[in-house]
Amino acid sequence: MTNEQELLDLRYANLVEDLQAGRQEELRRVYDAYRTPFLRWAMSRFQIQKEDALEVFQDVILAFYENVMNGKIDSLSSKLQTYLFGIGRFMLIKRFKANERSTSLELLPADTANALVEADVPQMEISERSVMVQQALQRLGTSCRDLLLAVYYHQYSGEVIAERLGYKNPDVVKSQKARCMKQLRDMMTRDFSREDL
Repeated sequence: MTNEQELLDLRYANLVEDLQAGRQEELRRVYDAYRTPFLRWAMSRFQIQKEDALEVFQDVILAFYENVMNGKIDSLSSKLQTYLFGIGRFMLIKRFKANERSTSLELLPADTANALVEADVPQMEISERSVMVQQALQRLGTSCRDLLLAVYYHQYSGEVIAERLGYKNPDVVKSQKARCMKQLRDMMTRDFSREDL
């Protein structure tokens, strides 16, 4: 970590307290510091127009501020950028990918799938590690992502997964799971520093 990053972390160490004390200039600093990186990231990752990315970023800042003021955030346990981008990622998916639901939602019971789709995303607390895993999962192919979600998140049996995802048998599911986990591990190792993990 460079001296500049350490100073930035120290500056944001008391951010929650500063905002709760009414120091609005801190919110403006956050907005100014992360606006351009967020817009670049959102426009390249989600292929959206600048105006759409800016609208989402403003919603992210508003959600962050509301979470701070409502006491949902006591302190920042992750990097501020990770937290903001995590909220933004969920908002972007909800807003711009609503019609592109993956088969992973089809694996869920209807009431659970509906709850996920209708979730009030800005209120979610997102750990830095879970955001990293979610980002890596998004970059995996659809078949690997759906398989890993079925195995680890939904905890479906090999038989159910084979039937629902079209694998020949549970043994194929098991070997494909091993390949997908290797891809995920390699991606996480390549894209994130050991300190992040």
